[in-house]
Amino acid sequence: MKKILVSFIHGYRNLKQNNQNTLRPCLLKIENNIRSVYSYPFPRSPKEFDQNEIVVGKKPLKNSLEFKKMPRYGLMGLAQDVNHYYAGSWNGVYQLNKKDLSLRKIISHQLMSDLHGICINKGKLLHMIIGLDTVVMTDLNGNIIDF
Repeated sequence: MKKILVSFIHGYRNLKQNNQNTLRPCLLKIENNIRSVYSYPFPRSPKEFDQNEIVVGKKPLKNSLEFKKMPRYGLMGLAQDVNHYYAGSWNGVYQLNKKDLSLRKIISHQLMSDLHGICINKGKLLHMIIGLDTVVMTDLNGNIIDF
């Protein structure tokens, strides 16, 4: 049987549960009729991004404003290359090892926001800025190539 991956999002009513170190379930794997759920961290504020070593790319500026944290967590959209799966999130792309679905890094920069779909092609990551109808091309270290 082939492996099936499903990304999902969910919300919490209690915003006090908003701890960056909490792993949030967001990926379902079904393989040989066995279901496994995978959980990952979701940094949300500029401070959380700055303190998280797994985040690559341009981190928020020191004078960035804190914003209201929304109670949604999860992954939206999946893409793959030879060795990794890529999953879009609210403000970054999660690179997951294909063998064990471990989180390798979170690719992020100032043009990533509310990612619903992503594409990986020849080592380049493509995503949309929905509010601006703009396609952004990024390398796998979070450096913006073009938009």
